Amino acid sequence: MNPKDQYLIKDIPETIQTKHTTIRRYRNGDGVPIYALAERKNNREHLKGIADDVAGLKSVEEAEVKARKHRAEWAKR
Repeated sequence: MNPKDQYLIKDIPETIQTKHTTIRRYRNGDGVPIYALAERKNNREHLKGIADDVAGLKSVEEAEVKARKHRAEWAKR
């Protein structure tokens, strides 16, 4: 077996949650909160240079497409 393949058979939880943080892969519908984050207060300016892909979102639909593409990329790993 290829040494990297050992990670494919390990059970990894769908969600890892702590008191302040939740880590999970993207889900359908995540475009709404992603876009809301970009729109909130002056976040676009703060996100420039750090998360340009989020700072440049023009619509909820564009954010949803981005989230679904990231979900597909995750599944490829």
